[in-house]
Amino acid sequence: MNGSSVPVSQLRIPSKAVKEVQRSQKAFEAGDIRGSADHLEKAVQIYPDFLQARSILGTRYVRLGEFDKALAEYQAALAIDPHAPQIYLNLCVALYFLGSYSEAELAARHSLEFQPQHLASRYMLGRALIAQGHATPEAMEMLRQSEDKFPNASLILAIVLFDQGHVDQTVTELRQYLKASPDQDNKQKAQCWLQQLSHEPLAASCTGAASPPSFQ
Repeated sequence: MNGSSVPVSQLRIPSKAVKEVQRSQKAFEAGDIRGSADHLEKAVQIYPDFLQARSILGTRYVRLGEFDKALAEYQAALAIDPHAPQIYLNLCVALYFLGSYSEAELAARHSLEFQPQHLASRYMLGRALIAQGHATPEAMEMLRQSEDKFPNASLILAIVLFDQGHVDQTVTELRQYLKASPDQDNKQKAQCWLQQLSHEPLAASCTGAASPPSFQ
């Protein structure tokens, strides 16, 4: 089976299960994440081999902060189709939030085996390596390659570079982050940190020493 083939099990999905996925999507579009998950739970109860439903249910659990449940769904999905790169990436995310960084690294690498240029997988591999304390050239390159799409990569690079004593490069990464990130809370903290490192006048809301603040 290659990455683009459809498992035979997905060709005989009961209509009741399909309807539950459709109801789940409507609930999701209405902002009801829990309701969306409830419908997907019904879908996989009706048809346990429903790959798409399990994959989406995992993402709903991630949104709800229920990472153990997400992990179980991704593992079940990979048992149905072990050649699905997106599910390996999703598995990586769940493992990362559970603090299983070495396993998250392995999942990201599996995803990249199928899609070597996939930026989200590169980003998560970089994060998983850094989280293990492995600020290797590979980890840094993964983050640099993905920072245009994932602004937090620039923030992670800034923190690592600061710890390594590269203040000028830290400033460069902070400026990159501030240009791209939509996260207002972290942007305010990053702006204060940048002002401190650049010896610029501090905004009234800025306090503390020139060291990485606690980012969300």
